[in-house]
Amino acid sequence: MLPKVLIDNGSALNICPWSTLVKLGLQDVKLKLLETVVRGFDGAQRESIGEVNLVVEIGPAQFQIACQVMHFPSVYNVLLGRPWIHSSGAVPSSLHQVLKFVVNDQLITIFAEEDCIVIADSEPEKDSDRNASVSSYRAADIVSVSWVV
Repeated sequence: MLPKVLIDNGSALNICPWSTLVKLGLQDVKLKLLETVVRGFDGAQRESIGEVNLVVEIGPAQFQIACQVMHFPSVYNVLLGRPWIHSSGAVPSSLHQVLKFVVNDQLITIFAEEDCIVIADSEPEKDSDRNASVSSYRAADIVSVSWVV
């Protein structure tokens, strides 16, 4: 389980720190070598050491995410940027600290502060009556890892 995942709509990349792969026991995974230079918000340049494909489970959905692997200290285990946000159709709100996306015609809501609570709307809203079931999901879980072809 990855307890600290940052959804950052200001990031042009999905980033996985090398330390996260090591903590998950995936330090032997083969990385696709790239010549990518990343400029951080502070203007500093860092080189990516490669790219890895992660299959990440968020709530009831699985997403295949190509991440740049980098050496840098981070309080987050994975940073999901615009590539993942757009491909998943997710709508993040930093103001409300929620992430919403649709899976199998169900609206899934993940609350940042309560990382194990997900609300899956089972039916569309009817007047003021809201039909929703509350299910317990992990915020993010690595399902599998593969090399990006």
